[in-house]
Amino acid sequence: MRPLFVILLVAGAVAALLFALTSITGNPADSGSEGLVPPAQGTVAAGRPPADLELPAGMASPLTAEATPPRAVVDTGEETQVASDGFIEGLVVDSAQAAVAGARIQLIRQKGSGAFMELQLLISDRPAPRPIKEAETSEEGTFRFDRVPAGSDWALVVTHASYSRKVVSGIQVRPTGGTSERIELDEGFEIYGVVYGPGKNPLAGARLVLDNPAAAFMPSARTSPDRLEAVSGLDGSYAIKNIPPANRALTVTLEGYATQIDQRSVTFAGTQERRKRVDIDMMPGYPIAGRVIGPDQAGVPGVQIEAIGSGTPASRGSAISKQGGEFLITDLAEGRYTLRVVADGFDRDPLQADANDRDVLIQLSARGGLMGVVVDADGALLRDYRLTVRGLHPTNVAFGPVHGEQTVSGSKDGSFVVGGLKPGSYVVQADARGYASSFSDAAVVEEGLTTPNVVVRMSRGGTIVGIVVDMSSKTPIAGAKVTTNTTGWLESDFTNLLDAMTPTALTRVTATTNAEGRFEIRLVTPEKYQLRVKHEGFTEAIVNEVEATADVVTDIGLIALTQGATIRGTAYLASGEPATGARVALRPLDGDGTYHSVASKTDANGRYLLANVAAGRYALSCAAEPKPGQSPLIVVVDMERSRVEIQVSDGEELVQDLYLGGN
Repeated sequence: MRPLFVILLVAGAVAALLFALTSITGNPADSGSEGLVPPAQGTVAAGRPPADLELPAGMASPLTAEATPPRAVVDTGEETQVASDGFIEGLVVDSAQAAVAGARIQLIRQKGSGAFMELQLLISDRPAPRPIKEAETSEEGTFRFDRVPAGSDWALVVTHASYSRKVVSGIQVRPTGGTSERIELDEGFEIYGVVYGPGKNPLAGARLVLDNPAAAFMPSARTSPDRLEAVSGLDGSYAIKNIPPANRALTVTLEGYATQIDQRSVTFAGTQERRKRVDIDMMPGYPIAGRVIGPDQAGVPGVQIEAIGSGTPASRGSAISKQGGEFLITDLAEGRYTLRVVADGFDRDPLQADANDRDVLIQLSARGGLMGVVVDADGALLRDYRLTVRGLHPTNVAFGPVHGEQTVSGSKDGSFVVGGLKPGSYVVQADARGYASSFSDAAVVEEGLTTPNVVVRMSRGGTIVGIVVDMSSKTPIAGAKVTTNTTGWLESDFTNLLDAMTPTALTRVTATTNAEGRFEIRLVTPEKYQLRVKHEGFTEAIVNEVEATADVVTDIGLIALTQGATIRGTAYLASGEPATGARVALRPLDGDGTYHSVASKTDANGRYLLANVAAGRYALSCAAEPKPGQSPLIVVVDMERSRVEIQVSDGEELVQDLYLGGN
């Protein structure tokens, strides 16, 4: 689990950014649109027209015999759905529109835009998505992926030694036909300068790391994919090139000098400045030293101590206590520090210390534990199960934060002991084959003591059944996906980010309807749920307040899906040229909030497609992707200039062009 104050810091920063950018456009970010609007409830976010797409002039189609075939495509075996006839093809160019050969293209599934995905990986311990397929652009800059499963959560990660890394997300693939992408790479920005010591003497061997600002302050931080590094030369000079137009923190380290974390110097948003000189003045480093002792006053080895300063520039350092509990943190800047302590089996709140303090005493208190058994409804002991200890939520134990996990396998008496818990109130969650997730009564842990007689009584949970049908024909829909979630859930990049920080204990599962349109979800932990029903070619249906009760079958009856409307057209720049890769947003103007915004992205010809849109009145607008150095607020300007109001009915196909220079 990541430290709470870091999580709150990151969440607060993201929330502030979202509010600033979306209070005018009216919606938070769509997982497939890189930060414009949230995905639809009641609609299916669609991508582009299928096989009838035309490629830009001068771009040879990989479908034709005359095209130079792309280099070998590697399938990494990570495909999660049955392959279809869908494909993704494209052209990679530079800022002068010249083809880029040898660019590496990775096809991944990504829930959320690049920036949010990066934060989710930093905050949670989830691994980065592995590429499902990989390719390299041909001499003409083309690439193609065949047999891509249908979905709207595809993304392309494009890298090349001479350009900034780029992620193109929100790509939709349909079961048949394909989509075309024109991807423009940029050389990015550059910082350069000299690392100096006292007296302006150049320093060689200093390591400079440019990374996500959140990563710079996380313990054992995962590095972001955009991490860039350099080492100063004999004359103290350094250069970091191909920097993407995103705020980054620059961390500079050199033994004997204070570590510096600068979050102000490396920002290029809203500026046309491509190169920036940032000289570094290193100052002598100071230590913080002391000793870690336990409740018995004996030294405790193996304790991790992290010192985090908040000066300008900030500084940080860490150390592991030695056999007698002694620790030494070096290379800190002058100032006050928060010491964060991580010790298995012990507890210690953060404490304060100043740089050059050499007699810091860190006294640990012993943590407690819980002891008990897991039984079935008849009281028989279970011997194989998975335990999760959660803090007691004030209103619902299912949402308590995780404080410990344990797997019990083949236990003779079915008992468990979980240690390393801070004093407080907890519930124990047990998961076992054939049972729903079940919880103990509240249990109180006191310092240094193990609380006995904790019992988790397992149940078979509830069952939710229903039938999905086509509203127009009243025929059953086979193959629809029915997913459970927290009731009232509004899916967006931001809520997915919060979900990564606070995992739920509710039953999350996806069922597929059979030939009769029926679905059955068993072993559901008693609670109220939201059901989200999706099927290609229909609007998404959302049903809230579905209550699962132990040993009860909850039949929600018919869920009718509509085909909705189709909106298509072309987006144009102020110059009259098609707007490639522009974000198209559809926001409802009426209703009770059941149906929320849907977004798409224009293809290589500026065309867009919004399919399966619920009937209603909407505001339709688009925004071009900001160029490196442009202010992100240009998105707001484009959205306002291109905005049109439309009304659609079920089954209607509407053609509406959009003009970023004004309608």
